[in-house]
Amino acid sequence: MNVGFAQSVITPSLKKPVFPAGFGTDRRAQTVHDDLYARAVAMQSDQTTMVLVALDLIGFMKTDVQEVIECMHKSHPQGQIVIASTHTHHGPDTMGTWGPDWNTCGVELKYIPGQTL
Repeated sequence: MNVGFAQSVITPSLKKPVFPAGFGTDRRAQTVHDDLYARAVAMQSDQTTMVLVALDLIGFMKTDVQEVIECMHKSHPQGQIVIASTHTHHGPDTMGTWGPDWNTCGVELKYIPGQTL
């Protein structure tokens, strides 16, 4: 059995407005207390690959999870992946609910697969 682990800091820069998830509209992050992480562990045995991912985000939408699964299946067609969010209310909006007002999305696009800044 092969096992691997990786983590990456996903804390957003505060050079442009970051809207923390879960606190209403027009609330902007002022400082960074602790970094946010994406962490993954991968296990492979014979032809089976399983990846477990934890994201320090309020949520990660189903369509985004599906895009990650499709990407994984390109290199590991039989691979399995589980993606979970810690549901922190101190991370950026990844769901489009908390922005400068009720009509403006606060999503930080770098957290969404296939999107660019």
